[in-house]
Amino acid sequence: MSTPKIKFENNDRAAHAVSYYLDKLRPSPQRFTLHPYNRFLPQFTEWWLIPNNEWPAYRYSKLFFHRFQLSSEDTEWFYTGFYVERGLGKQLAGMAGVKKTDIMHGDWYWHDFINQAKAGEMDSAIREVLLRSECPVVLSMDVYGFNQVPEPDTERQLPHDWIEFVVRSQDSDFQIAQPGS
Repeated sequence: MSTPKIKFENNDRAAHAVSYYLDKLRPSPQRFTLHPYNRFLPQFTEWWLIPNNEWPAYRYSKLFFHRFQLSSEDTEWFYTGFYVERGLGKQLAGMAGVKKTDIMHGDWYWHDFINQAKAGEMDSAIREVLLRSECPVVLSMDVYGFNQVPEPDTERQLPHDWIEFVVRSQDSDFQIAQPGS
């Protein structure tokens, strides 16, 4: 698979171009809200397209865009994807340092996502992305401690643990790219 090139100089410009394109395709009530993860560094932070204007948008699925250069490589990578968050369990409600907005409720998209994944609905989406982009699909799960929940308007810290899979072909063969501990 070849690596496509992008023409935008930073994350801010790329995200706005995608948002503009999607706005032309969708009628006004169905538009996404474009939001930088860190509003103080809009050129370099990841950008999210959210199905409404609620912020933080933990309970919603989101599209994201993030371009960065790995220090060990000479290549810039532009990641775009589908982002779903699982909140903290209700048993942590009221614990010191735990915000109400971090507690997962029944209206979080996570529940639908798990049901769709169990039903195999993500498989067809992965195949479609592979077909259209001719790029591998990376599935990543980051795990943070309840006392280290990432905060908007900051740069993300590395997760406590993560696992990453790569799908390179239409057969949906998941290969481990980053084993979790």
